[in-house]
Amino acid sequence: MGKQNELIAAVAQANPRTVVVLNAGAPVSMPWVKQVAAIVQANYPGMENGNAVAARAAGQGQPVRQAAG
Repeated sequence: MGKQNELIAAVAQANPRTVVVLNAGAPVSMPWVKQVAAIVQANYPGMENGNAVAARAAGQGQPVRQAAG
């Protein structure tokens, strides 16, 4: 596996206000969970991923919630 966990932990140590955006559709190990300010689960937003995450971070648009099932 890559070194994503180490990278996130290092960034969070340098900036405790770090927000992690997860782009995953399966369970993810998060050993750094208590070191970051927030976690955003983006799932698989497609081609507009960057624009969608930036818009939500800027307070634009409405969050969408879907019922499981």
